[in-house]
Amino acid sequence: MENKEDYKDKVKILNDIKERENIINSYNTFGCLDRENAIHKIQELRIKDSQVGQVTAIKLVQHTIPFEQASDSQIVNELMMQVGILKSELLTNN
Repeated sequence: MENKEDYKDKVKILNDIKERENIINSYNTFGCLDRENAIHKIQELRIKDSQVGQVTAIKLVQHTIPFEQASDSQIVNELMMQVGILKSELLTNN
């Protein structure tokens, strides 16, 4: 049986997924990216989610581009990576 904390954690993860998917879908549909919002979401999740932070740290060792120099598609790819990690967290926590 799920307790309140587990439920709250799942709701937070689902909300994070939804926010990122909305940004991705908007970019894919209209070709526009609110870079400031997207970068904020990326940085926010890197800090608050340990799995995202760990995967990002490994990737940053291999290749680093400052957000100011990253293309819109590179930022969207980072969001897609985060969505994948969050979805796997949901599956493993069931």
